[in-house]
Amino acid sequence: KSALEGMFLSIANAYGEFDITANILRLGVMRTKRTERFWKRTDYMQGIGQAIPLKKLGSPESAAEAIQVFLTRECYVTGATLHCTGGLPLVRSEAFFKTGV
Repeated sequence: KSALEGMFLSIANAYGEFDITANILRLGVMRTKRTERFWKRTDYMQGIGQAIPLKKLGSPESAAEAIQVFLTRECYVTGATLHCTGGLPLVRSEAFFKTGV
């Protein structure tokens, strides 16, 4: 992950003069078909409620909404990392593991 972030910073720096932006979207726990086996478990969702400040899972729609600012022609953001995580990185990881999820 760190290597990818470094690469995106290099791209942002090298191609900015051509009006090309390079940004990163870091996703948290998302409610998708791939994660369905987890979010259908009551104990997992209770753990999420304790571990994620927004108390819910993200969705593909919430991720798409988050990146809208990057998709405009007038975007003045490059080399940025947007955390679409419900606040999960704000919580110590032990809180997540204590829930038994």
